[in-house]
Amino acid sequence: MAIDDFLKDLLTYPSTISFFPMAIEVCDATTNYVNDHLDEVGGAFLPGLFWCPWSSQLVKEIS
Repeated sequence: MAIDDFLKDLLTYPSTISFFPMAIEVCDATTNYVNDHLDEVGGAFLPGLFWCPWSSQLVKEIS
């Protein structure tokens, strides 16, 4: 997926974003997988509506 396509599909609200000190398997998923399984989010998939993709990394701070 090209970055432009990714950004078109991704909508986040700054007040809902936090950094996680550690990630567990049940909250890891790719953006495409999350998008394809939105109806399952909050159950066994991404319990507590917490998404912590292991491949994420901070690249720039936006103020």
